[in-house]
Amino acid sequence: MMNTRCSIILNSLVVVALLAGVGAGTAWAGPVSVIGGLTREATLQPGGRTEGRIILRNNSNEPQEVKVYQTDYLFWADGRNEYGEPGSTPRSNAPWIVHTPQQLTVPPKGTGSVDYALQVPAQEGLSGTYWSMLMVEPIAAETLEPPRAEEGKVTLGISARSCATRSRW
Repeated sequence: MMNTRCSIILNSLVVVALLAGVGAGTAWAGPVSVIGGLTREATLQPGGRTEGRIILRNNSNEPQEVKVYQTDYLFWADGRNEYGEPGSTPRSNAPWIVHTPQQLTVPPKGTGSVDYALQVPAQEGLSGTYWSMLMVEPIAAETLEPPRAEEGKVTLGISARSCATRSRW
């Protein structure tokens, strides 16, 4: 039997706004912002479930394409942060979370949403805090356009992107 006095605190989703133009609340002047706080917390028992929605607002006059993906998250007292493959750290809750969509277009001056569900395994011995992150990252418009083809030539488009430091454990 599970100890009902022992809760699992799940810092289930920490939505990270990358520097490429996504900001939190109304404090950021980038084209897309996350409405509300960047942290979603839930206190659940083993076998418990919670659902939620992350609302994104497009502050520009152009449609904005964003992708949403998950990472693990570790942090240290000295300020270091590491973002690893989902499920790669011992205190990861990434395997417990499903989110949709993975990519969306937020209309001009409009909103879009990402739904998530977190299902804690019904497993004895779970206690403490478990972490992962949903990353919300804008996709540059020029990367969505295929390169212009020239007759008689093979065309290949390559783009580079800057991302948060990722480490494998």
